[in-house]
Amino acid sequence: MTTKRTAHPLPTRPRLADHVAARRHLVAQEIRVVLHDTEAGGVVVLGEREWSVLRAADGTRELDGILAATRQLGHEVTRADLEGLFQALDQAGLLASGHFQPDAIDQAT
Repeated sequence: MTTKRTAHPLPTRPRLADHVAARRHLVAQEIRVVLHDTEAGGVVVLGEREWSVLRAADGTRELDGILAATRQLGHEVTRADLEGLFQALDQAGLLASGHFQPDAIDQAT
């Protein structure tokens, strides 16, 4: 059973929540990153482009900074792409705001 959260503003400087563990997998010759919600037990599977966006969301950047960092890595993303990804992750309870917690990201790099 998935709990839907009520809509609220996205975190100003988004990052993965502390209760989320990221794991990198190779599936059919493609990199996938699985976000494990250690509190609710759910998972979200991301592709390489989405993972690049999320890695730039370290709690120190606002959306425009995340967009610039992702584009600098060579990934074509729009602000609408970013907002859609972050809305979905926030609704799933996987985002937090503020200071970067390195342990969750480092495990998948």
